[in-house]
Amino acid sequence: MANKPDFVCWWLAAAKAGVKAAFVNSSIKSNALACAIDSAAADLVIFDAESSTEMASAGDLIRAKNAGVRLLHWDSLETPVAGATCLTIEALNQEFPGAATTRPARTEEYRRSVVTMMSVFGYIYTSGTTGMPKAAAITHWRMWAFGSFMAASTSLTETDVIYMCLPLFHSSGGALAIGAAIHTGCTIALARHFSVRRFWQDINRY
Repeated sequence: MANKPDFVCWWLAAAKAGVKAAFVNSSIKSNALACAIDSAAADLVIFDAESSTEMASAGDLIRAKNAGVRLLHWDSLETPVAGATCLTIEALNQEFPGAATTRPARTEEYRRSVVTMMSVFGYIYTSGTTGMPKAAAITHWRMWAFGSFMAASTSLTETDVIYMCLPLFHSSGGALAIGAAIHTGCTIALARHFSVRRFWQDINRY
């Protein structure tokens, strides 16, 4: 999934539920994409319209490696990916009215006893410069520490704004920046990607 708030919402929801999230590079294709998904032993792949073409071309490869994997096309009513399920925010709001404006209940005690700070939060991938990207396991404690370090080392407060143009699937974007915002309550100005032309305009704007 590209740089968008939806990506953060999905992995926060996964963490809340005790489910591991894999931060797959949104620019990889074909066999590299299938290998990345397979290396995390994913049960569910969530993708959006911007990555639907890559998913359509890699769908057979993904299923060849993991026949039981489910594919979810997020925020769309139709999909070019064979066998994928579509889900929209409107459908979620109808299924769970008021959920978007309601503080979630405390995680059940049985789940808190199983998922600890040393449990695996998810996977962040290596760059793949010497082969296929490899999934590196990251604990909940490590994710917490990333955000804590960023917040403390830069003296961030809730009135600050972090301009984030790095990919959220990287540790710098997903763990350091988002983690710091969670720790401090500061604002994230999220760009889809780095742009030489727009960089200083965005800095001045936000």
